[in-house]
Amino acid sequence: MRDTLNHLSIQGAALDNTVGIAIAEGMNRIGADMGLEPLAWEIHTTGGAAIEGVPIEGTGDAMMICLAWAHALDLEEYLFNTGEGTRTWYAAGGEWHIEITTAPRK
Repeated sequence: MRDTLNHLSIQGAALDNTVGIAIAEGMNRIGADMGLEPLAWEIHTTGGAAIEGVPIEGTGDAMMICLAWAHALDLEEYLFNTGEGTRTWYAAGGEWHIEITTAPRK
């Protein structure tokens, strides 16, 4: 009997995608419970685990949406210029980094 993840038939990319979707849906459920607009979330694992959220295009005032999330998650704002009026908030500790930004996805 195979008892390790190394023997699963799920492709690595498919598993990454599934985990990313689950985290994004979970974050937006947490936000909905706090009365927040949903964000588009990306998960990055290179160099450590990072969750990055940006407002979904066309959902409202990006600055206000990000400020609400930053306040709800007790995030700190980057104090340096993050580029062309972009504002970014973050929390880093332990194994995870979370970031909310007004910068549109590229």
